[in-house]
Amino acid sequence: RPESSPVFASFSAGWLALYVPRGRDLVEGSAFSRFGETDVWDTPDHARQLLLNLNAAHGDVACNGRTLASAPRWTYAAGLRYNAKSLLLGNDELTVTVDSKTVGPQLATAAKAAVGPTGLIKTWSTANASMTYRFDRYAFQVQILNLMDKQYLTAIKGSALVPGTNRFGLSTASCGVAGSAAAIACGGNAPQYTTPRSFQATLKVAF
Repeated sequence: RPESSPVFASFSAGWLALYVPRGRDLVEGSAFSRFGETDVWDTPDHARQLLLNLNAAHGDVACNGRTLASAPRWTYAAGLRYNAKSLLLGNDELTVTVDSKTVGPQLATAAKAAVGPTGLIKTWSTANASMTYRFDRYAFQVQILNLMDKQYLTAIKGSALVPGTNRFGLSTASCGVAGSAAAIACGGNAPQYTTPRSFQATLKVAF
């Protein structure tokens, strides 16, 4: 019965409950990254989507009427996939994919007491392309990441804002007179940008 579930009990007790109907939704599709040679894997796109859904449904509750930090209210992604078989040999296969992701505006720092999150990060997007050729037990893949070679601010470590705005200072020059307290504080910010266009090639052999 729903009334006896842990989620219902937590919600009734005043907790903010995040319910995931299917655990497989957290691991299927999207991108994965592995931590070195360990068996620990991360799924950053799924984690972001969880925050987005939580923010959209309970942002006001979770942050005392404030929008959650680092959780844009909207994102969207699109992709194209082309697949062809028996191109050069009887059992070969070629797959070409192009995908694009756009992340809406967000605030980078968390709310504290009566002060809401600060540091506006504007909308950014990136596109990738890949081509994979498979034959027998071999697969050769070429990837182009950040296809358009666009540089966008995606995150930042620091808290110094341009005086009179809700934007992070990305350099000492953006925060006023050189040597001033504001300029020195902005110099301590560490902005993170989308990775410049890069290429990867992978050869896989199945044993």
